[in-house]
Amino acid sequence: MAVLAAHPTEALAASAGSDRTLRLWGLRQKQMVAIRALPAPAAALAFSAGGELAAALHGGGVLLLEARRLSELPVELMAGLPAGAWRTSRALGFSPDGAVLAVGTDAGSIELFVAGGGWERLGSCQAHRAPVASLDWAEGGAQLQSNSTDHELLFWDARSCTQLAAAATQSVRWATAHCHVAWAVKGALGRHARAEQLLATCRAHGGGTLACADASGTLRLLAFPALSPTAAERRHAPCPRAPKPAAARTQARSPAHSSLQARAPKPAAPRTQAFRPGAPKPAAAHGPSSQPQAVQPRAHPHDAAGTRRSTRAA
Repeated sequence: MAVLAAHPTEALAASAGSDRTLRLWGLRQKQMVAIRALPAPAAALAFSAGGELAAALHGGGVLLLEARRLSELPVELMAGLPAGAWRTSRALGFSPDGAVLAVGTDAGSIELFVAGGGWERLGSCQAHRAPVASLDWAEGGAQLQSNSTDHELLFWDARSCTQLAAAATQSVRWATAHCHVAWAVKGALGRHARAEQLLATCRAHGGGTLACADASGTLRLLAFPALSPTAAERRHAPCPRAPKPAAARTQARSPAHSSLQARAPKPAAPRTQAFRPGAPKPAAAHGPSSQPQAVQPRAHPHDAAGTRRSTRAA
């Protein structure tokens, strides 16, 4: 299983996988800029604004590195804690100013350390009954919220390591959104999804976009905070394309399709007959009928009178 982390201020990202390697990527160069081997696969990664990179290892221990060269810092962060589940962690997070590192353990506690110098332990937040899966810092660095593997959400005062009531954190603005069981990301679950179907959430550094990965292999981008229960169900249509010119739009039509379209009747062409020598010339058609009509001669009145005179004389 691979883990990722992005630098809070620089164009850098880190990744680690089951091959026990840690890789640093330059986002502007779009290529790997550093690599080093790890003693065990990493379970979590976290950058600090001061230039450190923390890697929580499977089986226990947190490795502290210089972020740009991936050189190891001479610090045994979890050495003062009892062996076993107390030293195994899967959740990391630096405060927004990079002054404090929070480490969530499989024993259900969150251990706080001063970043830099001797990395002294500040205290322990203990209330979860299951391993801590994720955590978020408030923008001012005074509060924490955390999720456990049994989907429990708890709030903490980072200065006194005491638990806070949920009502006391209503006005808190969170710098990150790694806890996927939280009020600001409740819309990412949808109305019918279960908490275990949402695997990971991450808020963009700009603050306005939330990335959500679920068990179906889908990555969704939502507006942050995602409060609406239908936020995960919304879909955006692709940008409409400009219509093509009518002359350039040609489609092949099948005979069945062409037979269904109405066609305008074509005007009948005039019929012509070839004239053969020796054949009687056809009479010209008069009127609508093509058959020749006999013309009856009319008798002139003078001719009739002359006829009558000639008859009398006879």
